[in-house]
Amino acid sequence: MKKYIKSIYLVLAIVLCFQTTAFAGEISPSRIGGSGVGYTEEVTSDVIYKSDAFIAWHPDFSGYQKNISAYFFLRTKASINISIGGTYASVSYNPASNGSGFVVAANSSKATRPAIYGDTYKITYKAGMYNYNTKKWQSYSIQTRYAVRDTYIVAVEK
Repeated sequence: MKKYIKSIYLVLAIVLCFQTTAFAGEISPSRIGGSGVGYTEEVTSDVIYKSDAFIAWHPDFSGYQKNISAYFFLRTKASINISIGGTYASVSYNPASNGSGFVVAANSSKATRPAIYGDTYKITYKAGMYNYNTKKWQSYSIQTRYAVRDTYIVAVEK
């Protein structure tokens, strides 16, 4: 029985370690320590900054390639599996389980290189100390960060 309880505690600890943060615009309901005051972030604005912008060169290709008519890319999905059985618990992580692929056409008469394009967003948020008991900010500053969404790959000609 003690081994079973230890296994449950282990699984709970692992699950809590992989917990996600609050959704955009919401304040996390978790409390820090006994005081109810802790660092948090609250999104105040999330707007498109640039549409269909160059993000980066694809990391698998260091330069332009000649005589290439198409590039093949494999999409993979990571998975995590937590199992509880009898007196043991196990956790496994598979970074590349079941996926699908796609082809990006290229002009074989020119040198090409795959590039990543997508939409960039400007995200403005409050970051600071929040009192969960009084539901008021104790101190905060306005911060900005940028996020990339809706990415796709294009074969760029030299």
